[in-house]
Amino acid sequence: MNRNQKIVTVVSLGILWGISENIIGDLVQSFSLPIRGMVLTIFTIFFLINTKKLAPFNGSIIITGLIAVLLKAVYYQTIFHTALIAVILMAVFAELFFILIKDFKKASISASIFLMIYTYVHAIIAHNYFYGRNIFTQYKNLVYGSWGLNLSIELILLLFLLINVIIGAAAGYFFYKASIVIKKYTNTFYE
Repeated sequence: MNRNQKIVTVVSLGILWGISENIIGDLVQSFSLPIRGMVLTIFTIFFLINTKKLAPFNGSIIITGLIAVLLKAVYYQTIFHTALIAVILMAVFAELFFILIKDFKKASISASIFLMIYTYVHAIIAHNYFYGRNIFTQYKNLVYGSWGLNLSIELILLLFLLINVIIGAAAGYFFYKASIVIKKYTNTFYE
């Protein structure tokens, strides 16, 4: 792909990411807060890995993230929303991982794990402290309601941290493999 094709790809992925964030965000609105964040981050990981695979220049992920944030801001009709901060921070963090770790597979998996951990921490900080929602009660209710277990909050938080790490590693590996196939078909399209 030449430079213009890479730029078109970055813009296209940014638009798709922004639109999917809004649509999927609405679809998972009824999910428990921790699950909602995990689902949205999995889709984010897909767009970040594919952006870097299809347009491997420094800043490509940040540009994609800015486009997604712009679309989310238009959708929310405000720039003051923690979801906007989360999206741009995830783009910056992922870009840093791909710059610092040269092996694409390792960078994909490492960035994915980190982004899932970031989502976990973001939910606790943003919703518990900024919005005043008791996220710890939501975690406790989720575990008790789903599995009937009455565990301590510390154990529940550790369990969800572990779940986020496992999902991050799996998503990173799966989307790394998918990005190879997508790049092959994209190159065929541009030829």
